[in-house]
Order: sequence, then C-alpha cells, then structure tokens
Amino acid sequence: MDFDNFRKMFAIIIYVMAYVILSVEGAAPQFQGMPTSVNVGEQEYNGRLIYVLTVTDADPFVCTLNPITAMNSDKFRVLIDPITGSYGVYTHNSNPGTAASPNVLFDFAANSSWTVDVDCTDKSNQVNTETLTVNIIDNDRLEFTNLPDTTTPTDALNTASGVQLFTVDSTSLLNRGPLSYSYTTSPTTTSFSLDVGSGIMSTARALKHEIYSSVDLLVTVSDGIIAVRETLRIDLINLNSVPTITNLPAEVSVLESLASGSAFYTLTTNDNDATDVLSFTTNVNPVTETGLFTLDTLTLEVKLSTGSTFNYEQSTRTYNLTFLISDTKTDTGPYSLIVNILNANEPCYFQNSLYSVAMSEAGIGGYPVDPNFVVNDFDGTSTYTLGLLAGNSSGFSIDSSSGIINFATVYDVDQNSMPSTVQLTVQCIDPTSLTGTTVLLITIADVNDNDPVFSQSSYSFTINQNTALGTQLGVLAVTDNDSGTNADYTCSATATNNALATSYYNIGTSDCGVYLLSTTGLTENQIVTFTVTATDKGSPSRTGTTFVSITYVIVTTTTTTTTTTTTATTTTTVNPLTEPGAIAAIVIGSIVGAVLLGLLIYFLWRWCYTGACCGPHPCDFTNCCQRPQQQNYPRRQVTPQESRHIVKEAPRETAEEFKYRRDDTDLGSTKPKNDFNARQWRSTGQRDYMDFPKAVTPSDVPVEMSQSRRIIGYTPMMNRPAPIGYL
Repeated sequence: MDFDNFRKMFAIIIYVMAYVILSVEGAAPQFQGMPTSVNVGEQEYNGRLIYVLTVTDADPFVCTLNPITAMNSDKFRVLIDPITGSYGVYTHNSNPGTAASPNVLFDFAANSSWTVDVDCTDKSNQVNTETLTVNIIDNDRLEFTNLPDTTTPTDALNTASGVQLFTVDSTSLLNRGPLSYSYTTSPTTTSFSLDVGSGIMSTARALKHEIYSSVDLLVTVSDGIIAVRETLRIDLINLNSVPTITNLPAEVSVLESLASGSAFYTLTTNDNDATDVLSFTTNVNPVTETGLFTLDTLTLEVKLSTGSTFNYEQSTRTYNLTFLISDTKTDTGPYSLIVNILNANEPCYFQNSLYSVAMSEAGIGGYPVDPNFVVNDFDGTSTYTLGLLAGNSSGFSIDSSSGIINFATVYDVDQNSMPSTVQLTVQCIDPTSLTGTTVLLITIADVNDNDPVFSQSSYSFTINQNTALGTQLGVLAVTDNDSGTNADYTCSATATNNALATSYYNIGTSDCGVYLLSTTGLTENQIVTFTVTATDKGSPSRTGTTFVSITYVIVTTTTTTTTTTTTATTTTTVNPLTEPGAIAAIVIGSIVGAVLLGLLIYFLWRWCYTGACCGPHPCDFTNCCQRPQQQNYPRRQVTPQESRHIVKEAPRETAEEFKYRRDDTDLGSTKPKNDFNARQWRSTGQRDYMDFPKAVTPSDVPVEMSQSRRIIGYTPMMNRPAPIGYL
C-alpha cells in the first residue's frame, strides 16, 4: 500500500468514527434541496459560485468541503458568500489565465462529472453531509463579459423611476440561446429592475425612496443548461435622510383599568431633514382590534381609543402594533410595539345596557315588576347591591337584592299629570365599592278609571221649517280624564218620548254632533227628546249620559233658517236668487228677452226702410249703403195739373228739416240704379199693371195736414187709388 492510499483510508476511518461519536449528541444541521446536481462548462477558467447551500440548525454551524473530496480534487471550495452571508460551493482555479489564453478547469474526456461532499458541523459537533454532483458540459463556457462591476454613483434624490443605469452583457461559447437574466438584491430593495431578455437594469421607482447607499444586484444568466451568477454593485449619493422611530421595537404592559383616551407610550422619531413633514401608518394585530388604539400624530402618543376599554378576561391579552413612518419621500418600518394587558380589580356590570318593563298606574307598592337584571363581575365577585341613581326616580323604588321595581307614590298618568314613559339609571355596587350602571325604561299604561262626562246634564235645540237637512244643530262636549285609548269615546242616542226620534235627528258617533235628518211628520212646537250615551274605548268600557230635547217651530218668513245651539240662536237669511231653480229661470228669461228685443229692432228697422213691418219681399235696407245721394237728383216739382187734386196742402218742411232724400216714383224723379222694384222684377216680374200704380215714397204721397202739422188725409193722384201699403 502506498502512502497516498494509506492517508485516504486513515482519513475515512477518522471521519466515520467522529461522525458516529458526535451523532449521538443531538440533531445535526439539516440541508435543504440536497443531494442535487449542477452543470459547469468544460472551458470555464475562473472560479465562481456554482451552488448556494441552504442549511438550518438550532445552533451555530460551520460548513466545509468533505476531507475525502478535498483529497480527491482541489477544484472545489465551500465558502461563505460575502454578500449574502450564506455558504456556497465554488469552483477554484489557482492559475486561471486570461480570456485569450485560459487555463481551463475541467477535461470532459478525462472526467465528465465530479462528486462534491459537503460537511456541516454545529457547536455540539453534530455533523451532517450531503452531496453535490457537478456535471461537465463538453467544450462549453457561459460567462459575463462586464460583471462583476460597480456603477457610477447615482444621485438618489434626483433620479426618477424608469431611468436606465446599466446593461448586463454575457456570452455562450456554444452560442446556446436565448440567454435569460434574473436577479436578487442585497440588502433587499424594490428600487431596481432587470429586463429578462436584454439585461437592461433600470430604476423601478424614484430613488428618493431608497435608504441604502450601496445595493448589490446578484445577477444570474442562463442558457437553459448552465447558470452563472455575478454581482453588480450600485452606488448612490445624495440619499434622502430616512425618518426612523428610535425607541422601537419595544414592549409595554398596561392595566386593563386604564381610562379611555389615556396614553400609555410615546414614540421618538428622527429625521435629519428638518423641513420634512412626517406621517404615520398604524397596524394592529389582531386586525379586529384596530379600533382599540389611536396614535396622536402631534404628540406621538399611543392611546387607548376614546370609548374603548381593555379587558384582561377576554382571550386576547397581547397586541402587536406596527408603525410605518414617511417623510413623503420614503417610508420606513415596520416598527413594532408589543402591548400586554394586565389584570386589575374591575367593577360589576350589567349584562345588558338597556332593560325595559311595562307597568299600569297604581298606588304605592301596587304594581311590583321584575326587570330580570343580570349582573356580572370580571373579578368573580357574586354579591352586589342594586339602587336607583338620583334624578327622576322619586316615583319608584327598587329592592336592593332582587331588583324588583315598584311605585313609591300614587302614580296617575291621566291628563299627563305624570309621565307615561320614564327612563331610570340603575346602579350595581360590588364589595370594593366599584359600580356599574344600566338604563331601565319604564312604560306606565293608563287604567280606565274615569267615566266620560258631558259638559251639560241636558241640551236644548230649536229648529224650524227652513232649517236645512243635515244641519249640525250643536255638539255635545264630552271629556274623559283617562289617557290614550281609554280617553277615546263614541256617542249613541236612545229616544225617550218618540219612537221615531232617530228618524228626525242623528247623533254623530265620533263627534257627538246633533244633526237634522228630516222634518217630515213634525208638527208645530213638537218636542222630541232622547238620551245620549258616551262610551269610552277602555276595557272594560265606561259610560256617561246626557239628555237632548229639540223643539220644532214654524216661522213666518221663508227666507231665514234659525239654528238653535245651547248658547245662542242664529238666524240665517236666504237670498231668493240662490233658491233652487232661480238661476235656471234667470237664464231662460234672459234668452227669451234677448230674442224679443231682436225682433222688435228688426221690425222697427224694416218699417223705417219699407214703410211696412211685414211683407213677402226682402227689406229695402239690404242695399241701403248703395243708395245714391239725394243731392245728385233735385226734387221733382208738382205740376199745376197735379195741384188741382190737392184739396188743401199744409205747409211743408224744407228738405233740410225733413231729411227725406229719397225720390222713388215715376212722377218725374230719376230712378236709382238699384231700386227696390228693379230687384223685385227678378223674382216676381215687373208689376206694371194699369190698375196698380207705381210705388212712391212717403214724401211723394199728397196728404192733407192740419195747422198742427198732423196728417188729416191724402188726395189720390191721377185718379188712381193709392197703393194698399199706404192706406
């Protein structure tokens, strides 16, 4: 056996013995995701991280390359990543050469895969080993051409979102593709993004929100077979002064008896930018108790919210408050404040905040009622005393043990003499003199203990034959000192001296009014009497009665209606024009008068133009507007021969005085174009008979007049009789 083989065997024996001895001490570190394998290009010459170890243990631990692997090859190392602080498996080349003349790490023809064993040992010397298989890809190499690198310092306050800062470049010796990129950041931030295909690195948000002056982007490129990771460092200048809460995280304890609205912790903040305005966001776990806490942003006091209380006896006794602080440029946090609730002596309390009972009016102690109060005490106290707080409780009493409520005075709600609804405050007192309160709402019902009463023991009314049917003769006033339904009533009537009384008169059920139904059958000075009963709506109902007498009289005038009430007699005068049928008679008379007046005017007008009120022919005045003017035709002078026939001629008026300007005869006057006879010819033919003279106007008829200018006769002309129309 040569020395090298002996050394390997000895190392294996020592390792196995140590593992067996140390494994009985406790749980060894645990690997996650192993065993596994990775791919590495044959042509790689620079040492790099090829696998990140994920190991957990309750105690601190150290990971190293297994001694056997170390003896077999010096191409691998187990190191701590200086950026992430995690262990990883690295390739190692003590003489890498250059890109133009590389000293490659692997020979695919000699060895196409390698086994790398990793040992992790905790402080109790517990060891666990896992294996990483490294596969060599023939004649391939994937590498970054510009990483690792550091960017030019960037002005954080003046760099917006979407600004391109760097472009990552890489090559594949076998031109596998497409290449894709991924990245993580250390420390963790969301300020940057890397395009998967192009490798362009840009800002993902305005860098005024960034709080780290240097950020490492751990960029990984993959061709689908090999994955290589390198680091791009981003340096920032002119960073925003980050606001912080300097006295968190913290933990405080608070008594459950803390008064509502009280502060129990004050935050302390720091921001070197004096002009910044700080704002806060508060979150509470459990979220259902968010309303229990309030942060005063002026004093930075953390308070128990107004109207809220802590309760040690409930299931949640610990709350986790987290705060975010912002200066409008960046947010920091969360900062945690743990609040523990401590037990404190507590007062008794009522199970319900409101109780209610119903009572009926009664005397002192006359109506006991149990509200069934339920009183508890978080401290476990079972004895307590009940009482009424001062105020409006003087009318009631309470049993200090049972809580039974009763009247302490004669209670009567009639006519609102006492309230029908009362709200009392009931108090419980525990042995430590701590108190709790609840509200008791008492409704007191009215008892039907009063009769309806009429304002008068009897009523008298008088009517006459002119009193209209349906007239209200009066109202019988009724009062009932009860309240509510008990005070409501209805009225009814019973005849006392005439079985037909209710056919003449009626009593209103709801208003107790006296109404006239009929006067048929009533005689002068006849008196009808009946009894009116008012019945209330209580249970049992109560009644009151009165007497009504109505006298029927006959008055001499028919234009008045006399209404008699219990206090006065009212006489109403009826306008005859408003009597039934009067308006219709007036309308008909007006129409008949208008027709008669029209006829009279027509006959007068016809007589003026024709000399006759009637006749078979149309009136001459239908063409009156077309008459020729008198002055165009001089009046015809009577000839001497004609004057022989005039017995005596009375003095005549001049033409201007008499106003007759129509010359319409054949005795010398010129005939107008549209004279009456011309029109007549068209309908009856020309009346040119020897025994029927031509028509003449009244002015052409020879008449005999007296000295008083009255016509005393006429003289026939030319031995012809005058027309019949002029006789």
